[in-house]
Amino acid sequence: MTISLAIASLVMMGEAQGSQVTFDNQPQITQVSYEKGGEEQVLNLYGNNEVIVETQNLEQLNNFVSQYGLEIRPLMDPEVQTQEAQDAFLQYKIIKIPSNLQSSEKQNLVSLLTDLPGTVEIKPNKAPYYLYPDTDQTNQTFNFPDTSLDNPYTPNDPLFPQQWDKTKMQCEYVWGADINGENIIIAYIDSGVDTDHEDLIDNIIPGKSFIGGSYEDGHGHGTAVSGLAAAKGDNNKGIAGVSYNASIMPLRVMNNQGNFEDWASIINSITYAADNNVDVINMSWGRFGDPYSAEENALNYAHEKGLVLFAAAGNYNRDASNFYPSAYEVVIGVAASSPTDGRWIRNSSVGSNYGLSVDFFAPGEAILATALGGGYEKKEGTSGATAEASGVGALMLEANPSLTPERVRELLSESADTITTDKGKVLRVNAKRAVEKALDEPQGIEEQTPTQRPSELTDIILGSSNLYQATFPERGTLTIYEASTGRRVQAPIQVYGHVDVDFSGFPAGVYFGVYKPQEGRQQVGKIIKTQ
Repeated sequence: MTISLAIASLVMMGEAQGSQVTFDNQPQITQVSYEKGGEEQVLNLYGNNEVIVETQNLEQLNNFVSQYGLEIRPLMDPEVQTQEAQDAFLQYKIIKIPSNLQSSEKQNLVSLLTDLPGTVEIKPNKAPYYLYPDTDQTNQTFNFPDTSLDNPYTPNDPLFPQQWDKTKMQCEYVWGADINGENIIIAYIDSGVDTDHEDLIDNIIPGKSFIGGSYEDGHGHGTAVSGLAAAKGDNNKGIAGVSYNASIMPLRVMNNQGNFEDWASIINSITYAADNNVDVINMSWGRFGDPYSAEENALNYAHEKGLVLFAAAGNYNRDASNFYPSAYEVVIGVAASSPTDGRWIRNSSVGSNYGLSVDFFAPGEAILATALGGGYEKKEGTSGATAEASGVGALMLEANPSLTPERVRELLSESADTITTDKGKVLRVNAKRAVEKALDEPQGIEEQTPTQRPSELTDIILGSSNLYQATFPERGTLTIYEASTGRRVQAPIQVYGHVDVDFSGFPAGVYFGVYKPQEGRQQVGKIIKTQ
């Protein structure tokens, strides 16, 4: 039986400051100590007096709750979660510890609950995550010459000349190939999004707040990171995000002070994204400490459904081997690089974390982002670097919808630039080469993970008319790819009802039609043209 002890120091993490920030509304903590196995164990019961219990014997737990008159509810919120998610997390329950009990009474109750047959783990329902205030670097400007792009496209956004980060990653080449995140959904588990921002409003799709109220951003962190990845590009306004036509789904788990409410909101937001058509999850935050099974299971749940997961490596100038969620196996951990391709460092205690658990570096210093209230400001830290990498992941998925999360990670590694930092040689993401790798991958039914990209369109051999005929029950888009090269030969077209696509201008060969409805997963059908 595993007992979760006092939670590690509350950390992080948006854009870092040099010392721990204390907010006026810090929750009150009552420490409960008790003896178990000859060792003193300490459990922190926070202001909400809730614990998450993982059990292998639900009947025993229900009997205990009934005996002591306690409140119990499932970890998965049945009002917003699919039945599949609820079934996958049946072993986790939230128990309310009566706040009017004395400390000794709480101690006895938690001790009895811990010793209950079937109990696997007990965790305070208070997430050990905190954000630092954002860092404004408005006065810093970096100008870099254009790199050797084959067919670059420069968007007309007026502040684009200040976006050194996009040029460093060679995003212009990808945009020149008409790949910009179209039809890809990125979920930002964060503080919400400024839904009125001129550079975000066109890309925002309905999201959800898991802490009550709306998903409107009152802090600014979520607004900044969503803009770095998906600010609308080529609209004559502000900046361009890496994947500037990708959809932004705000999933709010932080309050206006940048404080996380509880574990339940984070875990529910992850599974919600997994079951609501999301392609990429961006988590620009983290903590030092131990892994937590419910959080890890939620991330595994999303990963198995085909979502690509990115998380920040942290801003503590330390090894990130126990910095979560970036250190989980299924999560891509992202550190921050400088304009000169070094490691971003501000001082001895503030700078990008590093180490073997870091998968990639991405630009994270003086990067121009969308700001709360409609403006723009330069940011620093691994929060922004994570958003940059998430945007590249979105570009790869548009280029090749059949990529699995594992293959996205592998291709990012194969295509990354090797840079030399004070911690040795590391990999910094390169959007151009990553998308080239994605396009070179086979695209089709054989390579698909069934839970990720179900193949429900009918395979067809074209007749002499060369017409591909299909019926689409929901509004969506259809994109055509050449199987032999993986190259897109038909940009996304809007489809609904009966549709005829004329293949007479295409050479004989094998193609794939990728249909993405407004709701639901992408579907793929093989198209064989014989003449």
